[in-house]
Amino acid sequence: MAIFRVLLWSALATCSAALPTSGPLPNYRGAVGHWDVHRPSGEADLTRPSVPHSKGSSTVHYQCFNGAGSNDPGTATARWLPFNDLWTLNEPTILSKNGGDTYVTHFIREAIEQVSCDDEIDPALVLAIVMQESSGRASVPCKAQAHGGLSRCGLMQAAHGSSFDANHSRASIMRMIREGVEGDGLDQALDGDTRYLTDVANRLRGWTGRGRGYSVCTQ
Repeated sequence: MAIFRVLLWSALATCSAALPTSGPLPNYRGAVGHWDVHRPSGEADLTRPSVPHSKGSSTVHYQCFNGAGSNDPGTATARWLPFNDLWTLNEPTILSKNGGDTYVTHFIREAIEQVSCDDEIDPALVLAIVMQESSGRASVPCKAQAHGGLSRCGLMQAAHGSSFDANHSRASIMRMIREGVEGDGLDQALDGDTRYLTDVANRLRGWTGRGRGYSVCTQ
């Protein structure tokens, strides 16, 4: 399992001017509350963001790692796609999962980019875990854990996590991504089993969750 920790943690990157963005990143520093953000008094005050209805599709063959019939995972990082490309592939799913709401879709991208920059995390890794945990559905239900464990909530299914608030969609999405990155969301993901980590590694290569997935590694 250690090989996967090396594989996924190597996706960490410092924030730089080269960080791809969908526009100027808003300044959330110094906001009033711990998770609060600077935002208009109402969502209606925002200019409706333009989210292209791209037809992203995955042509990536699912690859098995860690001795499950494939190449050395140590070379996989060279084949990971940059954030902009991964977003293009996954944006149609995110838009669909949120009922075609371009506000929510825009806020998810905005939050991933902002939190990744703040915490020096590759946004592609954050997006991959969002897609693995919730398929990008902002209103995803909390998941109860076995044996009395803490329920996991939000886009990254973080323990003690928050749920989506339709009345404060931008702020609640930012909060969910922060909780996932700055709480235990990344640690939980990187401590996952072989199947989970193989899925995440493939999502970083452009796999969008379609097809047989990990079952091809168990034949």
